[in-house]
Amino acid sequence: MIRQEHMYRKFIGIIIYREYGTSDISFTPQRACFVYAADDVRRNREGYMNISFFLLPKSEVTYIEHEDTVSRALRVIHKNGFQAVPVIDEEGHYVGTVTEGDFLWNLIEDYHMDMEAMRKIRVSALRKKWDYKAVSIDANMAELDQYIMNQNFVPVVDGRNVFIGIVTRKQIISEMIRKKNQCGENQ
Repeated sequence: MIRQEHMYRKFIGIIIYREYGTSDISFTPQRACFVYAADDVRRNREGYMNISFFLLPKSEVTYIEHEDTVSRALRVIHKNGFQAVPVIDEEGHYVGTVTEGDFLWNLIEDYHMDMEAMRKIRVSALRKKWDYKAVSIDANMAELDQYIMNQNFVPVVDGRNVFIGIVTRKQIISEMIRKKNQCGENQ
């Protein structure tokens, strides 16, 4: 089976190379391999691979609770160096994502630069500029594609809308690079 897959990858790489021809000086066998890797990830996104392959579980994700104070939320974001974090309620349901920009816009527009007043309010009271959509754990890669291009991460929920983790853009790109390198080794 592995031998067949190796031959298939080489065959696809050659076909892609021949299809684009050698007149394009920037198109090399390595580029053909990269196109194959991108196509392989694309096919996985069309449903051959479940997003759970990329899931970073809740236990490894920094998140804040809906009823946390802005002061605590800012400490969490600052300590971990993130620009955005998921927000969950007391029952573990995903309720949104808060970003550094949300804090800034609320401080300017709603609290007129009064940081002390803003620190005391709850995260649930913040207006959010962006709506980070979550996907179901049962979603396929094509559904994930709708969001991953515009979000650094996509929250993942179960059938009851309980937050179970995230899929990051970095994980998707890393898998594509891994497949490209794997293809390059098989040439």
